Amino acid sequence: LAVLVDWDMVTKRGTEYSPGARLNELAALGSQPDNHELRRVALPHLLDLYEITHETVNLGILTGQDVLYIDKIHGHNGVNSPACVGGRLRAANTAIGKALLAFSDQKVIARVSANLRPATSLSVSSAAQLDRDLAAIRHCGVAYDRQESQPGLTCIAAPIRSWSGAIVAAVSISGPVHRFRPADAAPAVRTAAAGIARHVQEAAWRKHHLVHQERV
Repeated sequence: LAVLVDWDMVTKRGTEYSPGARLNELAALGSQPDNHELRRVALPHLLDLYEITHETVNLGILTGQDVLYIDKIHGHNGVNSPACVGGRLRAANTAIGKALLAFSDQKVIARVSANLRPATSLSVSSAAQLDRDLAAIRHCGVAYDRQESQPGLTCIAAPIRSWSGAIVAAVSISGPVHRFRPADAAPAVRTAAAGIARHVQEAAWRKHHLVHQERV
């Protein structure tokens, strides 16, 4: 256990032990085989986004009614955020989650709408409010978290979609409300999402081509 604590696999509080950050990260990678490839192709774009903004950058996918965070980049001034690699947050309370929901199947949206769990007084608290937010996201291409996941934290996210329009993941930038103006970062986060989508599609095409060659 002492070795696992040193490796961040296990966290020790007093005499109690619980799963650590690196164990959660391994779980996030292993939950779906494609997560590792998604992280690989997304990383250069996440780094570019961080260099442009110097704010915390996140990559997430939709799992049930939650966002599963599969990558995160932050600097010395990284904001205190409930999002962590391998962690989950209710989709309707986050910018990434709403960006994912806006282009998801109506059955998924209906399940989320019926099970809203607001995290703050500013979180989405009704199905009608969620519908309005998702319609706005489809119109402008970005989603906002205005202190909806945590007081003092704001965020902007853009969906990563395949050429067919299917939702793959979403990327976000988050920062403290006193410093970060999410609307100013809209062009950068849209560009990053488009770049990741292009490379995801190229990677999928290469994989398909190799499988076809092996069969031939």
